[in-house]
Amino acid sequence: MSLYIFPLFKISIDVVIVFKCLFVSLSYFTLICETIKSILSENDFYKKTSFALGLRAITNYIFTFVYLVTLPFICVEKLGALKKTSFLGFAGVLLLLSIGFYYACDSTEKIRKIQFFTKGNVFRNLNAFVFSFTCHQNIVDVQNENALLSVRSLICNIGAVYACTTLIYVCFGISNYYAFRDKNIDSTIFYTWTPGKIKTTALIIYVIFLCVTIPLHVNPIKMQVSEIFGFKNIWHKRFLGIFVSFIMFILAILEIANYKFASKLVSQTFSAILVFVLPCCYYLFWKGEKRIVFYVMSAFCAICGMLCFIKTILDFTIWK
Repeated sequence: MSLYIFPLFKISIDVVIVFKCLFVSLSYFTLICETIKSILSENDFYKKTSFALGLRAITNYIFTFVYLVTLPFICVEKLGALKKTSFLGFAGVLLLLSIGFYYACDSTEKIRKIQFFTKGNVFRNLNAFVFSFTCHQNIVDVQNENALLSVRSLICNIGAVYACTTLIYVCFGISNYYAFRDKNIDSTIFYTWTPGKIKTTALIIYVIFLCVTIPLHVNPIKMQVSEIFGFKNIWHKRFLGIFVSFIMFILAILEIANYKFASKLVSQTFSAILVFVLPCCYYLFWKGEKRIVFYVMSAFCAICGMLCFIKTILDFTIWK
């Protein structure tokens, strides 16, 4: 689209997608490492082994094994090869949703009015919202691999995906809020759950879900970087995927960045630009006929995206 509307945006979009997916991958790797450590610490597994190893050492060994299992999926050439793993992730989401409903039904607290909306800064949780709905950079590859897919069918698929995603988020959020509304709910809801076999099972499912999701974010990095530098050989792309994932793996295992930092950084910087700024600039710079309503909406979203980006940069630098 940018080649027709504003060609200079093409390289900018490629760079934004690459950095966005890099930080998303980093956030997932750190979350996997943190979740594995949580499983081991809550069950005292590392104390029950006959090896004189600490919690961090066993976490790193298991995390390394998980990374090696993920590598073959990172090296696939097309997204179509990840259909089965994606279905596995979807099944894991449904299981986690079921556990959330179980906790809600098992709650012994008195039923009272639930407050879904609170007064305060509207943009306070914008990073979580943007982070949850910014996996659409794969849509270009999906469209290219399905050349016979009509625009109408593509729009229907996108709408169905976002509708299902929203429904899952809402159901999971409401059920967990109902079950743990009197507790200090962490940004990672699983840390709020009651320790036990159910929580351990849920965390294991969650790790599997994250593992099958990582290749979906590494793939755009391979595609966009290959397009920028003109890589055509499949082995160059595979090496690029291995190299990028290995860097993310090392950063996570050294605990240089945690999940909260990585997710906030990507959602309020590169994701904000990708979601709010660039699409709106398409319409603002488009030389065709414009509707005043869409023009105002595009300008408003672009300004919000830039303010979100600037605020986050200041939070991590001057206002830290």
